[in-house]
Amino acid sequence: MSRSDEIPPKREPSEPEIAAVRYAEQGWSVLPGSAFNGRRYVVPGTVKVTDGVRPIVARNLATTDPEQAARWWQVADDRLVPTVLLRSGPSFGFVSVAANLAKLVLRTEVWQSEPGPVLYREDLVRAHFLVDSHELSVSGHQPGEVVELARGEWVAAPPSRTFGGDVVWWVAPETVEWCPVNASVLGAALTVACRDRDTDAALRGLWKAVGADAQA
Repeated sequence: MSRSDEIPPKREPSEPEIAAVRYAEQGWSVLPGSAFNGRRYVVPGTVKVTDGVRPIVARNLATTDPEQAARWWQVADDRLVPTVLLRSGPSFGFVSVAANLAKLVLRTEVWQSEPGPVLYREDLVRAHFLVDSHELSVSGHQPGEVVELARGEWVAAPPSRTFGGDVVWWVAPETVEWCPVNASVLGAALTVACRDRDTDAALRGLWKAVGADAQA
């Protein structure tokens, strides 16, 4: 067999490509984003630097087509591959929650009765809940703790790398049959988590005051 007749080695898809295709197969809109090279975010295959992770194609090009997703993430060697971004739309929205509060949400009975996918981005110290609508009602949170992202916004999704570490699933979508959480369930869980946190803080303050009085 001549060198020209040799069968080229089979290309192994990268983890980001596998994830992007899988998301698209579920009807989730995906976008390729700039990649973290260990020092900064760059557009793969170029020397262009971006201010944080950003889409490298127009947002309106987000796709649910697995073949298009595969083309965006295909690389033939060990070059950087794009970050995997999910864009909100008809299928789901995003609610960004500060990590400490998000952990309390996951412990509530109302959440555990009907959970949904949750991803965590360590560099932002925030969890992103995938919800089925943009009609969230929640009370008791502090400013900035709970942020509803506008329709069409995007988030970096696993297995993306960021300056602060890998993006991971706290609640993997396959464990909840790829169903976003109902907005009313998340709202109720957030309200309960805020209430329980405030009650615990009040009790700690009370016991501290009692202890101080006892020592006086």
